[in-house]
Amino acid sequence: MKRKTILFVLLFIVVFSTFCYLFKSDNNSRVGYVSILQIKNKSLLSILDSIISHEKQCAYYSPELIFSIHSQVVNDITTEYQVGAIGSWLVDHGGNQYKGCFEYKRHWFFVEGQDLDSTVFKTTAEKKEFIFFKSDEKTREGDLILNVIDDDTFSFWIYDYTDNVFLLKEMYDFYCDCSMM
Repeated sequence: MKRKTILFVLLFIVVFSTFCYLFKSDNNSRVGYVSILQIKNKSLLSILDSIISHEKQCAYYSPELIFSIHSQVVNDITTEYQVGAIGSWLVDHGGNQYKGCFEYKRHWFFVEGQDLDSTVFKTTAEKKEFIFFKSDEKTREGDLILNVIDDDTFSFWIYDYTDNVFLLKEMYDFYCDCSMM
């Protein structure tokens, strides 16, 4: 019995040490600072309310869910915004991919893509610290290994933004059957 207890304790120590190394090691994560944004166009808030409300009905929902808002200029008058959850942790894709972030209803939203539209967001002087998990590593020979898995579990919403108005263009939701909730 003593032998089994010792083996169990040793196994626990090995598993716990491995877990700590993988998720807390400086080799697998980095601390980054992201500028805090203010929302200038308040109509965005009702959009975020709808998205959060929808996600709360899904089996994958978690209070720690993080969202991304990706912007892309379509033409001289229209910018496309894609809004969707990205999981519960941030992946470091290198560089400074986020233009800023804000907290809304206990969820963090990270804005990325092209330049910030000054009619939608305002950058503040404040920054927030986040832990970013690295998406790649190098072998001993220096070859790059990518460990990125895009999670397409979450719904995403595409809006066109023209003349200070958001217009829903498309919504994709492959995994959340709200009728079953």
